[in-house]
Order: sequence, then C-alpha cells, then structure tokens
Amino acid sequence: MSRRPPRAAACALAFTLAVVLAAGCAPEPVETLPGGPVISGLVIENGTADALTEVRLQVLSSGAFVACGYIPPHGTCSTTFPLRRYRAADVRLLWTRAGQPLESRPFVVPLPDPLPADTPLEVVIGIGGPAGFSASMRPG
Repeated sequence: MSRRPPRAAACALAFTLAVVLAAGCAPEPVETLPGGPVISGLVIENGTADALTEVRLQVLSSGAFVACGYIPPHGTCSTTFPLRRYRAADVRLLWTRAGQPLESRPFVVPLPDPLPADTPLEVVIGIGGPAGFSASMRPG
C-alpha cells in the first residue's frame, strides 16, 4: 500500500519542480530586447493570515498568465521566466482565499520611477491590506 503525501506537501513539491525546471532555461540577454524595459519574473506576497490558492496574474489581451498554486499565510511565491518586453497591458489578478474566489479589476502594473537602466524588472504583487492588493515593479 502506498502513502500519498499531504496536499500541501504535494503542491510544494510540484512548485519546486516547476521552479527547478524553469531555472534551466537561459533568459535572453537584455541587449537582445531593445526598446524599453523588460520583465524577468513575478513575486506574489501573501499579506494575509490565510493560505491563498489558485493565484494567477493574467494578461487580458492575450490570455497569457503566471500562476502560483499555493501561498502560505504571510508567505511568498516567486518565479522567473524568459525576458518579456513590458507593454503596459491590462492585467487581472485572480486568487482564492478561505475558499472564496476573488478577482481584481483590470489594471496596469506601473513602472518604477526612476526607471533603472539596462536592468530587468520583476513584478511584485502584494495581496492583503486595505486596498486588497498592490502592484509594483523593482529591479529583478
């Protein structure tokens, strides 16, 4: 008889495997993507006392998304990906908290000011707090 790992452990293992596999992909050098800022990853910070599941940042025009399946209370999920040109596209944040699906209004993640030169950026999403969520970018 085989024992199945608890769901949280299985999710953590799947996420770890995905990160390890993604880390093997070499991102394009910044100089091969001329024409403005590039994004190299995503950080989602859970500022709540509840676990968050099915967290997804979706680009509305293309349907492309980056997701984290499970973020523990006051935990963080981060991922990197091949460099993507920042296009100021409308995005939507979707997540589940305490079994309740939640969804943001469409928004554009603002660029940092001042904009760092020749440095890839990462999107930082904070869930929790008075506004429900926040979105920013920082050098990644």
